[in-house]
Amino acid sequence: MKALFIGLGSIGQRHLRNLVTLEPDVHISALRRKKSKDFVFNNKNKIIKNTTLEKKYNITIFSNLNQALKTKFDLIFITNPSSLHFSVAKQAIGSGSYIFIEKPAVHLEKDLLELQTLDFQKKIFVGYQYRFHPVIQKTKELLNNNELGNLISARFKNAEYLPDWHPYEDYRDSYAAQKKLGGGALLTQIHDLDYSTYLLGPPSEIFAVGGKHSSLDVNVEDSVQILMSILKDNKRLPVSISLNYVERPPERVYEIVGDRGKIQCDLNKNTLHLHSDNSNLRNFSYSTFDRNDMFLDEMKAFLNFASGNSRDCISLNDSSLSLKMVFLAIKSMSNKKSYKLN
Repeated sequence: MKALFIGLGSIGQRHLRNLVTLEPDVHISALRRKKSKDFVFNNKNKIIKNTTLEKKYNITIFSNLNQALKTKFDLIFITNPSSLHFSVAKQAIGSGSYIFIEKPAVHLEKDLLELQTLDFQKKIFVGYQYRFHPVIQKTKELLNNNELGNLISARFKNAEYLPDWHPYEDYRDSYAAQKKLGGGALLTQIHDLDYSTYLLGPPSEIFAVGGKHSSLDVNVEDSVQILMSILKDNKRLPVSISLNYVERPPERVYEIVGDRGKIQCDLNKNTLHLHSDNSNLRNFSYSTFDRNDMFLDEMKAFLNFASGNSRDCISLNDSSLSLKMVFLAIKSMSNKKSYKLN
């Protein structure tokens, strides 16, 4: 098996480590143009000293994508800054490779529309690892079993502090801080939009308020509040999503309420509490779960998809829903209006 990595920052290296764990004999190539920050990370995102990526993984280096694509790769990983995903994906069209694109697949609406018209999208897998989190999987199971009865409301919150993400670099240099690189809370924290719709279905209407409100040195929105309605049995289910990367301590929680009980979840603590209408409480705690486990399961799904099992794919069409929500939220913040989602 041959794999090409385009982008070997922290997330690219995580996928590289997991691929090598699952496929020890894989031959790794990489497109690398910047040599100034050749950090090598472990699974805890800590720097491993006295080595290089080339030495540790025996990587073949390409400096030009056209040159790299002359080689037939089984897998291509697009894990560079969000603003570069689309241009790289277009160049990979004729390769015949299965392509893994880290979220978000694109950062502009026009790029999404063009990407969806290309035949090769059937070989694209988009990286939404939180779908593999055991708490989200358990929530999906409970909802499918109608444990909550008729749904009443739901709220999701993701709060972090951007300078804490990568202590080894200046946060102002990260893609999340820069509009030109596809940053901003909406695109960077798009996971919450994805798993809210994965659990509850697509919204019919979206309204958003937000912008840059903190003293962080960024030129993107750092906090957003989204209110949307989801049609359930001809009724409008209100769902709120709160995103920001200016808050400490970090918090990633959600609550779904029904007329027979409610679910309270903490994705940082890996816990789920199910309250039923007869005052019973059922607790689910995944104490042995490690954050890398969901990335590992995601890689297993991608490898299964690349072997011909389309059932395991998080497709471009799947990911386009959360992207459309982002683009409507941006319009809503600007125009102070709600928008319907087709």
